[in-house]
Amino acid sequence: MLASCLKDTTSRSAFPLIATFDYVDVAEDASFKRDSIFFSKQYVDQTNQSVLGWGSYVGFFAKLNEDKTRATGGFVLSAFSGKENEGSVQTPYRAADTTVAANNYLVYYQSRDIYAMPEQDFIFTMPDYGTCVPLVCYVTNTTEVVKAVKEKFVPGDKMILSATGYLDGQKTGVAEIVLAESSSVRDTVMTTWSKFDLSKLGAVDDIDFEIITSKAEVPAYFCMDEFYTYITLEY
Repeated sequence: MLASCLKDTTSRSAFPLIATFDYVDVAEDASFKRDSIFFSKQYVDQTNQSVLGWGSYVGFFAKLNEDKTRATGGFVLSAFSGKENEGSVQTPYRAADTTVAANNYLVYYQSRDIYAMPEQDFIFTMPDYGTCVPLVCYVTNTTEVVKAVKEKFVPGDKMILSATGYLDGQKTGVAEIVLAESSSVRDTVMTTWSKFDLSKLGAVDDIDFEIITSKAEVPAYFCMDEFYTYITLEY
C-alpha cells in the first residue's frame, strides 16, 4: 500500500502462461457435452467475431455466421479425440492423435472465403502494458485431413503450417512446421501431438496462422494444444 502511494512507482511482473484450453465452465455446457464443439457466444463483436480467451491475456478468434450458430473460420474448441468408430459423431474437428485422452483443444479451420475468416487469429490483449513471447505449442492434424492426404497426395505434395508474428503492425518472425508431405520414397502425415517451436516469432501482439498446401482438395484444418508463452507486464 505504501509503495502504491509513492510518485512514479511501477509494478513489474513476469510469468509463463500455459493455455491448456480445459475450460471448466465450458465442460458443463449442455451443447458442448452433446457435440464437443464450442465457440464463445458471450464475447462477440459487431463483425461476429468470437474469442476464446485464456487468462485474460491472450485470445483466439473465430468468425461466426450471421445468426451466430456456427463458426465459419478460425478457432473453435473441441474435445473429440482419436479415430472415428462406427456410430460416432461425424465431425471435421476430431484430433488424429489416439495416444492421449480426449482433453479440450483448439481446432483451426482456414476457409477459402476470406470474409468467412476472423480479422485476427491470435492477439495479446495487453500490449500497452507489456510483452508476450510465444515459446511453443503442440499441433496435430484432424482425422479428416489425414484421410484426405492419404487419398489425394502424390509425390511432391506438401502441407505446411505457418505462424507469422506481428508487433505494432510490423512482422517479427515466421515459424513453420510440416503437417504432411509426399515423396517418391515415402509419405508422412502428422498423427500425433508434435511440438511447434514458436520462439522465432519473438515478442508479439498478433499472430497470423496459415495452412499452405499444394492440394486444394485437402481441407485446411489443424489442432492446437498446450500453448506456452512468456508474459511481462509493467504498470
